[in-house]
Amino acid sequence: MGINHAINEELLNGNGRYKKLYEHHLELKTEIRNARAAPSVDVTKLTSLKRKKLKLVDEMFSIASKS
Repeated sequence: MGINHAINEELLNGNGRYKKLYEHHLELKTEIRNARAAPSVDVTKLTSLKRKKLKLVDEMFSIASKS
């Protein structure tokens, strides 16, 4: 379950912290996709990236729930 699109857009336009977290989330998503596509997957690195991404999602949900 994600953040409502309208709320997400509002936060991206009005909350600098949320926008920074969102941008970092997108970067991690790309890194995870690239790591999975690599000929040899570094499971430790992939796990670390996923944990960072989940932490960002938790922070984004926390901000959204206060809006």
